[in-house]
Amino acid sequence: MKCRPLLVFTVCWLCGSGMACALSGWSLIVGMIGAFVCLPLLLRWIDIRGWSILLLIGALVGGAVHWEWNDARNRSSLPDITHTAAEDLEGYAATFEGTLMSDVRIDGDRADFEMQVTSMLSLSDASTAVVSEAGNASNLRERLMVQVRLAEEEEQQVAAGWKRGDSIALTGALALPGEARNFGGFDYRHSGENHKEVPVTIDVLKVAHHGSKTSSTEAWLQYWNASASVISAGANNTYGHPNPGVLERLVDSGTEIYRTDRMGEIQMRIKDGEIDVRYKLVPNSS
Repeated sequence: MKCRPLLVFTVCWLCGSGMACALSGWSLIVGMIGAFVCLPLLLRWIDIRGWSILLLIGALVGGAVHWEWNDARNRSSLPDITHTAAEDLEGYAATFEGTLMSDVRIDGDRADFEMQVTSMLSLSDASTAVVSEAGNASNLRERLMVQVRLAEEEEQQVAAGWKRGDSIALTGALALPGEARNFGGFDYRHSGENHKEVPVTIDVLKVAHHGSKTSSTEAWLQYWNASASVISAGANNTYGHPNPGVLERLVDSGTEIYRTDRMGEIQMRIKDGEIDVRYKLVPNSS
């Protein structure tokens, strides 16, 4: 190890960053003290002496400090600009103008991209002054992750033409991101204790893993309540997909079933608010 100072530095830097990621505040300080207490044993085991000891300590502390510095910078300026508490920004409606800072990723009827905001106007009071780049240049360094719903096929074609660097103006509402560190965050196992279940109905469900035995539980199918379900599986495959139990659960759920092993290529097109289904083969009754 003493012949590989760069490796030692990298490992210690990652350990410091990992400790800062997992811990914060006083718990981080206690963790760092514990690491320094164990340090003599570690140094003796890997046989590090002289200046390499300072390198190891510097890397450990530097990794933690660098993480905390980046974490401290990862704060939104929108609460200051809008004079609204961060927790109250959920659903804040406004018109945003800015520049596309990433490529546009289109997934079905949704477009996702990153946007650099240069001005915004709250819809709650259209008479208020626009927060502009000229008047608040120091505050407007906000980047937003944007998700746009594309209702029509023509809108999807327009969105596909958007490029990085294009100017864009859109109206929408802010949604608060999830906790980045995910420690003490939302627990899906106990979501029913604090959140009401909202009935969900979708048009099409893509059945997971070719309709394997454990792919679609009864609770899963009841939750989504899909009008149609598509199973992608090869004809006469050796795995027995789709599983008979899954097919039975799909039938019991009332969904219309489409299978590529019996229908071949399946196409679904949205036109005038309706889904047009086409396939190559005629399904048999077996």
